[in-house]
Amino acid sequence: MLAYLALFGLPLLWAVSRRLWPASERAVMLFVALALTLFVGLRHLMGGDWHSYWLMLERAHLYPIGTALLVSDPAYMALNIVAARLGLAVGAVNLVCAALLVAGLLAYCRRLSSPPMALWIAIPVLIAVAAANSTRQVTAVGLEMGALALLLRGAGLGRPALLLVLACAFHWTAAVLLPIVALFALPPGRRIMLLAALGLAGAAGLALIWASQGAADDPAEMAGAALRLVPSLAAVLLLPALRERLRLGEEAWAAAGFLAWLSLLCTLMLPLLPMAAGRLYYYTIPLQMMVLPAAVAAVPGLWLRRAALAGLAASMAAMLIVWFIVSPYARCLQPYRSYLQEPEALFGREAPQLMCQFPSG
Repeated sequence: MLAYLALFGLPLLWAVSRRLWPASERAVMLFVALALTLFVGLRHLMGGDWHSYWLMLERAHLYPIGTALLVSDPAYMALNIVAARLGLAVGAVNLVCAALLVAGLLAYCRRLSSPPMALWIAIPVLIAVAAANSTRQVTAVGLEMGALALLLRGAGLGRPALLLVLACAFHWTAAVLLPIVALFALPPGRRIMLLAALGLAGAAGLALIWASQGAADDPAEMAGAALRLVPSLAAVLLLPALRERLRLGEEAWAAAGFLAWLSLLCTLMLPLLPMAAGRLYYYTIPLQMMVLPAAVAAVPGLWLRRAALAGLAASMAAMLIVWFIVSPYARCLQPYRSYLQEPEALFGREAPQLMCQFPSG
């Protein structure tokens, strides 16, 4: 667990550099990006998805390109096909995915009111747990955050829409984000109706797909999903009161509204499909990163504000600690192992390793 708790040192370093050595912030950001990319991308023989992704790479070796692309999500399989042709192992594919995740994550953090605190909020679930269990999906989340960063920068609609479509090519569940693109074409007064119709239809469709795949839900999955939904719902409740402080443009506000709606849908799905709710929850983490630091900044009084900041930071760290204590899947992430310990394993084909059973994605 200590290796994962050490990740909180990265946003702490970023915060200290912004305050004491502002001229060094760019260098610190590059260090944070490199550290996160290597930590996430070079994990070796660990994580609940390891055997599944090893198998996908093996199929990229064995099948013709057209067939291999149909094995799983096409963008992820394209990376596997390239890795197979170059004689690289699973770690090379994971490293590219990690780079996409971290690039989107840090680009999004930089557009928020408190970048280090936003990164702190992302660590417990997105970086420490999801990135070691669902490589394809966290890559989709990284592309989602890249799209949101462009919206916050006022870069137009074309590139954000392209990134959201690319996210779907990395993990099919990112299709639930596509209504964000449709929202941009409607006047504000009609967006609520589209949110309700498309959001409900998308969630129902994803739930049916999950059920048809025979995904097994258990009490541990229910408890984990419920724990993760608490900060998401807090962000939903706080969002309307913080609109002026957040200073969002129309497009960014529409995207935030959709993520709030998705958070509510995850809550409704939780009793029946906790695994589906927990996985769709990953796409709502950017809303927490946006809203919760802004809520802390709105607390009146310096000492109360500092207490609120400390409480938010402690609650995020506690979420990670509790997950490692109570989740039966924590064994899939411990001990942390890296290709840096045996870099020669990055080259050539590896033997199959069924580490542990964990619902991968």
